[in-house]
Amino acid sequence: MNWGQIKNIKPQKHLKEILLLSIPIISVQMYTQFDRTMVMLLSDNTNSGLYDQSLKMAKIINPFISSLSIAILPRIANLYYSNNSLEIKRLLNKSLSFTIITGLFLYGMVILISPQFVLLFFGESFPSIIIMVQLASILIVLIPIGGVFSNQIALPLNRTRAFVLPTIIGALLNILLGVLLIPKNGAIGAIYSIIMTEFVVCSIRIYMVKDFISIKKHLIEHIYFITIYIILVFVGSILNGILIFSTIVNTIILITMYIFMYFIFIIFNKNHRNKLFNFISRR
Repeated sequence: MNWGQIKNIKPQKHLKEILLLSIPIISVQMYTQFDRTMVMLLSDNTNSGLYDQSLKMAKIINPFISSLSIAILPRIANLYYSNNSLEIKRLLNKSLSFTIITGLFLYGMVILISPQFVLLFFGESFPSIIIMVQLASILIVLIPIGGVFSNQIALPLNRTRAFVLPTIIGALLNILLGVLLIPKNGAIGAIYSIIMTEFVVCSIRIYMVKDFISIKKHLIEHIYFITIYIILVFVGSILNGILIFSTIVNTIILITMYIFMYFIFIIFNKNHRNKLFNFISRR
């Protein structure tokens, strides 16, 4: 690249788009980072610490699931400008299926092992954190699904309004809910606030691109998986109450049981078995 080519670059031409794309980043930071500050201001340091620790599991797992949204964004954008809508929908259907199945699988596992996990890392002094970790783990499902509709549909398909608006509403809603719930309920109020915020953000994202892809169709298709997770969590919860080994051994037993029973259910369902094997073979 020579000096003449550099002179022809006009960053101001794209300033409007850059500013629009920065709004969701700022908005998301407001309701994912500022909420801890709100707990500290409206409650106390103890509740702030409990809230922060409750979200750590979800914050560690979410990037793993959401990474697929970022990875296939350039490909979807290229297909969009090639007017290949059929391939876009095929790719999005596979991505959404992967996100739902993986999110539910990890969500169920966190609910199952959180009592042992809390005992292992926090001891018996903070029993209330168990329910907060379990409640916050729903974010493992909500955030990645919302990310599919935002990063894989709204952004590459140039639907700026659908990409920006949900996060602005989420930021304002989270502040309002925080003011209402945190003073009386502390950390658990902040958990309810972030869950309701992410549910609303995810719902708006789905609604604003409903003409392109339907979440209802995928939920119906994956009702079998949802049923599996309910059964596994129920059985695991019973097992959780009767295990008498050390915390580490109990955790290993629960994880092994969960994964083993999950694959047993998959193997006995021909349709979902074939889908899983086809998905793996094409990676």
